[in-house]
Amino acid sequence: EDRVHACHSDLFAAFTGQKFDVILFNPPYFRGQPGDALDYAWRSVDVPERFAAALPDYLKPNGFALIVLTTKIDIKSFLSAFKAFDVEEVASQHVIGEVWKVYKIS
Repeated sequence: EDRVHACHSDLFAAFTGQKFDVILFNPPYFRGQPGDALDYAWRSVDVPERFAAALPDYLKPNGFALIVLTTKIDIKSFLSAFKAFDVEEVASQHVIGEVWKVYKIS
């Protein structure tokens, strides 16, 4: 409990000046403008790019991010925001009509 911290924030806004060993990120999967407040959980215009741009400032040396994605999206396109990083698929799980995949970003 003292090793895990969960927070609701616009990406890293709540963590100015902090660095982490591991960051778990379950992003909005779909591109586009959210239609309402609930749609922000599913849709975004620029979250992958903003996360990738800010990530180095919030990782400790040898730190990494784990990103959860679904095969219901174009994963290759989503991960193109992380071309400056090493990207490795580290887990996958079949779940009713889709596959959830976890990528390590370092």
